Amino acid sequence: MEKIRIGIIGGGWRTEFFTRIAHYVPKRFEIVRVYMRNAEKARAFTQKFNIPTTQNLPELFSSGLDYVILSVTRGAVYPFLERLFEAGIPVLCETPPAETLGELNALWTLKQKHNAKINVAEQYFLQPYHQSVLRLISDGLIGEVNSVNLSMMHQYHGMNMIRRYLGIDMENCVVRGRRYTAPTMRSCDRPGMEYTGEVRDCTREVLTLEFENGKHALFDFDNEQYFSYIRSRHLCVSGVRGEVYDTDVRYMDAQFSPVHSRLQRVDLGVYSNLEGYSHRGITLDGKFLYRNPYEYARLNDDEIAIAGCMEKMYRSLNGEPDFYPLEQSLQDSYLALAMTAALDSGEPFATTSQSWAL
Repeated sequence: MEKIRIGIIGGGWRTEFFTRIAHYVPKRFEIVRVYMRNAEKARAFTQKFNIPTTQNLPELFSSGLDYVILSVTRGAVYPFLERLFEAGIPVLCETPPAETLGELNALWTLKQKHNAKINVAEQYFLQPYHQSVLRLISDGLIGEVNSVNLSMMHQYHGMNMIRRYLGIDMENCVVRGRRYTAPTMRSCDRPGMEYTGEVRDCTREVLTLEFENGKHALFDFDNEQYFSYIRSRHLCVSGVRGEVYDTDVRYMDAQFSPVHSRLQRVDLGVYSNLEGYSHRGITLDGKFLYRNPYEYARLNDDEIAIAGCMEKMYRSLNGEPDFYPLEQSLQDSYLALAMTAALDSGEPFATTSQSWAL
């Protein structure tokens, strides 16, 4: 299998996901060089990960790369994309690409001007659980989906999953929402476990989206959910023939009899299994809905999904369709802006078709 040679712009928290993936799947991924503006941080990065760094973009571009991952803060994305597009470098953009509606439309114009090759690293739909649910939907098990309740990820990530589960493309919608605060004890965050008993006010965003075709969604997210041990995550996808609620699957079979099944996760290295810790896949009624393509690599679910983005970006350069093209990311980012507008104003927000959807 050919090794995928990747350059990265940026050295933040998300960049370390790409480096870990390359470390655990070295036969497939190689991080060739990382561009970082701060020389001191670059030296520390090289020392930690044994990956060359540079403060010179032309040096990065001339490193024999298949593509570049852009992993910088949202406000810095546009200038870097302009440089990458002008240089003809294919780019996997890790961060949502812009902050305002005007910037979203300007980026679409820029992409068309250069006929640029770009995908955005939206990974959640490639996580094992979501791939399993999407697979059983595509297999027709629960029929056409008409309703989604999502309480798993924030803003644009949530919008992407809602659209995928509902089968929505660029249809417009009306967004309504409220924002609430409540005291919550911290249990975990990016650096690790919290043992201080600190209580802080946390924000919960609850919104509804009603699309032109009558499909609808409830979005419900607390900003503690990603890491908290006392705030869980939930999904309910309802179709004509059945429903998925977290790991429970209920549906009507071919004889119109109700069936209650459950998604079963298959992991290695647990209950005295000695194959080494990793994820094998997810089954329903004994059949695999999802098989992990990196079965023996020590990757968590999010890393498996990000590795899928890295893999699919490379394949899109070699004849396969884009896996998350810019226009889809722009639409999800636009819906996230619509969410914020509805939350801030307390009034319904009706979306309209933008330049990338025309």
